[in-house]
Amino acid sequence: MRITLSALFVCLFLLSCSGTTNQFILEDYSIDRQDVSISLMPVESDFHFEDYPEHVFGALRPQEQRVFNQDLANILANRTSATVTGILPSSAQVNNEFELREFTLSESSFRAVTPKQGQPFNASSGQARFILILDQYFFTPYTVEVGGDSYAGHESKTEERLRFETNYVIWDTDLRDAVAWGQVNA
Repeated sequence: MRITLSALFVCLFLLSCSGTTNQFILEDYSIDRQDVSISLMPVESDFHFEDYPEHVFGALRPQEQRVFNQDLANILANRTSATVTGILPSSAQVNNEFELREFTLSESSFRAVTPKQGQPFNASSGQARFILILDQYFFTPYTVEVGGDSYAGHESKTEERLRFETNYVIWDTDLRDAVAWGQVNA
């Protein structure tokens, strides 16, 4: 099995920032290209609800959506060696065929909306080699006490934090299929 560092960039990123994770990479998958590029595609219910009414789609409040849209591509670009082309526009979901697929992990499985296996994926903007598909994504805000001690002057303070949960699929546009998938809770 020959998998270069470039092929693992997203999976390693997702592992490095997660509290718990479960992931799978195709065994005999290899890539020789050094100019790896990736686009992000959050699966949006607006475009798929009628076809998959039983599927649970991601849900973000307006402020969470703003953070998601503005920061996720930059974080991925800073943490990987890949060229991140940004978040695919909504038209990318309208102009392609999709299917609901089951993805098996070591101890569980999940279903995700992905481009149809074997079909070309066309994006209206620049085509990336890989598409990071995020499905069933959620932010959960929580508060934690940090610092502090038992003597005066060292009171603890509370911090607001966000937990990000998602199922993801890494889609190879050349292979026209999923090459890795998993779940992240970070």
